[in-house]
Parts: sequence; C-alpha cells; structure tokens
Amino acid sequence: MKFRLLLIVISFATCVFAQKTISKSDFDQLKLRMDNQQSTKLILDSLWTSYLTEPFTILGQGANSEDGLIPLFNLYRIYYSENPKCSDCEATINKMSSVLDEQSLIEQERQYIKILVKAEELFLLGDFQKAKEFYQRALIFRATDTLPKNMLFRIDGILSNQKKVEYSKEEIARLNTIAESYFVKKDYVKSKQFYSRAVNLDPTNEVAKKALMEIESVFKSSK
Repeated sequence: MKFRLLLIVISFATCVFAQKTISKSDFDQLKLRMDNQQSTKLILDSLWTSYLTEPFTILGQGANSEDGLIPLFNLYRIYYSENPKCSDCEATINKMSSVLDEQSLIEQERQYIKILVKAEELFLLGDFQKAKEFYQRALIFRATDTLPKNMLFRIDGILSNQKKVEYSKEEIARLNTIAESYFVKKDYVKSKQFYSRAVNLDPTNEVAKKALMEIESVFKSSK
C-alpha cells in the first residue's frame, strides 16, 4: 500500500514538473485520493516540493487559471486543523504564507506599472480626465509616489484652464516609442493612433509620417 501510494505521488509530481499546469479536474481527483492522514501528507508535501522547484497553475474551464500555491495552501491548512499534532505543518504553512506575500507584492508592482503606462498613454493622447483617473488609481498602490502626484497636479491645472497643454520633446518622442511597440505587436489601429498624435503635435516628425504610410499600406493589403 505504501509503495502504491508513493507511485501515485511521484506520478502526479512528475506530471506537474512536465506540464507546469494541472487541470481542475485532475486536482479534484487528487483531493479524492487524500483518504487518510498518511497519503494526504505525502501528496501535499510532494506538491509543495514540486511548486518550489517549478511553480504550477491549476487550469479551470476556458482560460481561467489559478496559481497552484493558493489551493495547496488552503488544503495544507485544512489538513493541519484536522491533524494538529503534525510536527512540521506549521513551519510549512508559514513558508507558504511568505511565498504568497512575496507574490502579492510582485503582483501589486505589476499592476502599478500597468496603470502608470495606461495613464501616460492617455495623457499623451490628450484624454486628461481619463489619465487623471488612472494616476489616482496608481496612488492606491503607492500613496507617497511623487510621479502620479506631480502628474495629477499638472492635469488639474490643464483641466481648470490654468495651464496650457504643453508636451516636452521627450514626451513627444515617447509617442513614437509607444506607437512602435504597438506596431511590433501588429496592433496597427493603436499604432496609428499614437503616430497620428505625434504628427499632430510635431508636424516635422518624419519617423511618424513614414510609419503612418506603412500602416496605411498594411490596411489596404488586408482588404
């Protein structure tokens, strides 16, 4: 029985290593195998070791997915509550909690950067009200950050007609950079939007003019 149980654990861990994903149905089947204290501990420890080596996700229906550590962490806590004499459970749960905290900080940083990028794009396109909303959202993640604060002060001046809409040469150059990034991604609609804005702000912008001609040729060839 012990040998068979070990084979199940090794087999499942190998699947995780190879695919980096587990289907929701396979994970649910795995939970059904946790029919006794010994097998549950072996499976949970095996998954935790697998996750530390190669983090995996659990795939639900459609494109839905969940980081594998979250349900594993919940299962481990349930196991510990039912088996309070487990000698190493608390230490493992604390390690899992630390990893989750670190992941949360990383995700917050990703979200903050995404919001700032969107805010900058809206500002450069002249949609100041929307840009303001995104800079305000950025402050939720970093309340003391000076960049969104400075941009909000600048936008408020524009919206109240106290300041003229002025862009620096660097900001106009950023329009070209953003437009090019969308062009590379083959998002020609957005690329055209930013190149057009660049030409509108700087009629001598030859790079943007040439790029707009390329985009128009792409549109014509796709018809």
